[in-house]
Amino acid sequence: MSPETLDNMNSINNLLKSEAWRNTKSHIPLALGLDEFNRPLIADFHRMPHLLITGSHPGSGKAACLHAIIASLVDRFAPDELRLLMVDLKTTELQRYSDLPHLVAPIITNKKQTTAAAHWVVDEVEKRHLILTRIGVYSTRYFNQRAKAVPPPVWVDSLAGRAEADELVIPARFPYIVVILNEFQVLNHVCDKALPSRGARIRMMSRAAGVHCISAANISGSDNLTEIIECSQPARITFDMEACEDSAEPHQQPGNSALFYHPSNSSKVVRAKAAFISDTELQEIVKANAAPGKPNYEPELLEQMHAN
Repeated sequence: MSPETLDNMNSINNLLKSEAWRNTKSHIPLALGLDEFNRPLIADFHRMPHLLITGSHPGSGKAACLHAIIASLVDRFAPDELRLLMVDLKTTELQRYSDLPHLVAPIITNKKQTTAAAHWVVDEVEKRHLILTRIGVYSTRYFNQRAKAVPPPVWVDSLAGRAEADELVIPARFPYIVVILNEFQVLNHVCDKALPSRGARIRMMSRAAGVHCISAANISGSDNLTEIIECSQPARITFDMEACEDSAEPHQQPGNSALFYHPSNSSKVVRAKAAFISDTELQEIVKANAAPGKPNYEPELLEQMHAN
């Protein structure tokens, strides 16, 4: 099989049209690329349940991987099934998604908004845990399956520990929430010291609540990598890459990136040919998903982001 054919197979459009993608049993499938046998590599984000993507330098393939994952999520889930919270302090990659109706808030670009978003996510996780406990199920997946037989949302008294609310609404279903942190290493330098502890709390409690995190970072040394892994996601994607001519636009360099996937539940490292996504494909995906309507932001989150 020629390299040109492989590159064509590995485009995000072809991966999302593949039989493997259509028939996957994954609860939250992510199209990562082609495995060593040139078969689509589809990972289940639900099982991870959080993901760290690292590259050794700009242009390593990290950005292209992040775009492919976002394309996977918006292709598979409608806005009422999955919500996105995007943090991009360097404003380099995620601004192009500002019209997606999946967003719970505008793209976050400063440390004040990031801290407010972390508060909101922790509150959302805790609220969902209260509801799951009251209903008697242990995960968002089973809550949503049960909710199919439940008529309109009902109200119950709040449980101890939520003195700020007199009542707690039980919705018909919980959408998944995916928090995407671009240039994750920047957060340690610009955000308040309480942010890592909030992140740890999110990671400990969030799987059952249907909240998942993706962090992307350029890591230049093993010490930095170790530090971030210790406080971050159990599943990892790392990159090695042949020299590319234009590192400023890595998603336009098909066929250059070798992806190494470290599943959270296995010591085996999976090597794959990373998915690529062109600017044209990216624009088409955003345009197609933005067509149904404008983003429906979360009022509580917006209030916290703009509070003094």
